[in-house]
Amino acid sequence: MLSVSKAWRHFRELVLMFALKTIFVALISLLFIHEMDAIRNKEWEMIPLLNRMDDNEAYQVFLLAHLPLFLIVLSLLALSSGSVQTFFFYIFDGMLILHTFVHFIFRNHYLNRFKRNSYRIMYGIGGIAVIHLGLTLLLNS
Repeated sequence: MLSVSKAWRHFRELVLMFALKTIFVALISLLFIHEMDAIRNKEWEMIPLLNRMDDNEAYQVFLLAHLPLFLIVLSLLALSSGSVQTFFFYIFDGMLILHTFVHFIFRNHYLNRFKRNSYRIMYGIGGIAVIHLGLTLLLNS
């Protein structure tokens, strides 16, 4: 029979895991929205190499470059568990935090077309990724 403290720890772990996965799905959703916004704002114009291409060609490269990213993210979400998923959470959170930082650095770029709502999404992703990373570390400590 489980003691009260073991039952509480198990319950806490289940709640944290549910929160982690829910926050992760929210991050993926926000990332999808951001990438749609990035296409609308022609983000490729600020990316070295892509900014030297014809606009339509750069758009296609930018779009196709995201296919493997989304394939990996969605596959790992659906198919991984345990330590593989935890490792993936660390990598994904780090990538989102770095991505947010890059957008912060390029916020004054002369070809930057992002507006206030775009930055709310981007900075929201970075903030939520920090929270998700903290919960992942808490759950695995």
